[in-house]
Amino acid sequence: MGYVKRKGTKAARALPVDFAETKIQFLNRIKDVVQKYNVPNELIINWDQTACQFIPVSDWTMNLGGERQVGIFGKSDKRQMTVLLATTLSGDMLPPHCLYQGKTPACHPHFTFPPGWDIDHTESHWSTAESMTRYVQTIFECINFIYYCNLL
Repeated sequence: MGYVKRKGTKAARALPVDFAETKIQFLNRIKDVVQKYNVPNELIINWDQTACQFIPVSDWTMNLGGERQVGIFGKSDKRQMTVLLATTLSGDMLPPHCLYQGKTPACHPHFTFPPGWDIDHTESHWSTAESMTRYVQTIFECINFIYYCNLL
């Protein structure tokens, strides 16, 4: 039929020249603070935020070989939410933080999320100081529960 698998390409980010040195300095600063203040593993948290598209679209499609332009249906749909996932050094997965775009809770999906999930909104669906403060308060309630259970 003449179809071939095609994928879009883009350049990858390059690491800074001093990455290895900066990484060691960063990790040493964390180690020093943990030792100085005797921070328990339950309070050492790693998190990351990512944008999640409501309509997932791949960069791959089937198309006739040799064509210069490869159109993908839905590629221009930019509706997203932001999801923050976090874990502690002790290995506990913390409840996610989900941010929807809107000005009121009416923009939230109409179903019940699992207990502890922090469902919120901002005008742009991007994190703000207010939304992050709310999440930190939410996860500290969870961490207190985990820490208490580990003491039993």
